[in-house]
Amino acid sequence: LEAPQRHLRSCAYVPPEIIARYDELKNSNARSGASKKYWAESATKLGLVDTPHGIRLDKEVYLKEKRQIEKSPKLRAETSSEAPIVLPTDKRYTTSFTFQVMSQLQACTFTEADRLGRRRGLEVGYAGLACRHCVGGYGSGRFFPSSVKTMSDASKTLDVVYKHMCKCKKCPAKVKNTLMELRRFHDSERAKMPFGNQRAFFSKIWCRLHDNDSVSELPSLPPAAIAPP
Repeated sequence: LEAPQRHLRSCAYVPPEIIARYDELKNSNARSGASKKYWAESATKLGLVDTPHGIRLDKEVYLKEKRQIEKSPKLRAETSSEAPIVLPTDKRYTTSFTFQVMSQLQACTFTEADRLGRRRGLEVGYAGLACRHCVGGYGSGRFFPSSVKTMSDASKTLDVVYKHMCKCKKCPAKVKNTLMELRRFHDSERAKMPFGNQRAFFSKIWCRLHDNDSVSELPSLPPAAIAPP
């Protein structure tokens, strides 16, 4: 895996701008989590090996790893639609905008590839959220709030997720248009809701992510907040 990097420096046909971009990415602190060590170990684990003739695939190692990945309960959990993080009954706790934004997410788990910036201290397997359209990658479309307080902070979760949806190439235009329309009424709608509702909504999501769907500690809704029959 070192051979391509050595060749890149010595090849007379590689444009200077490519070399410059390579150096920029290699020295970027923003990608420090996706380190050279991580990618080298991951490639080896998948069966990629260095040979005198370049990188080759060890089919036996590759097939063994593929079988293990396919049997992984975490993979099945992340690709399953049986356990949504937002339920229809949650709608009464929040605004239409917040409900629709968070409905565009699915559960995911932290991996070494997610170890970017402030995420460095998280453990592999930590529960998080991923865009259900692109499933995230390289730090985009994957979110790992450290507490229910952080998750409830609009500037740290809701606004960040909304901005991702607006830019996500796999998010349908219809969904983007709906979110933009609902965003117009978000502030006025939220102002009419009882205090504590927003926190209750995110607390429910937090509990589901962290295998504790108990809502005994959540604030109860006053009668006025319950949708009329």
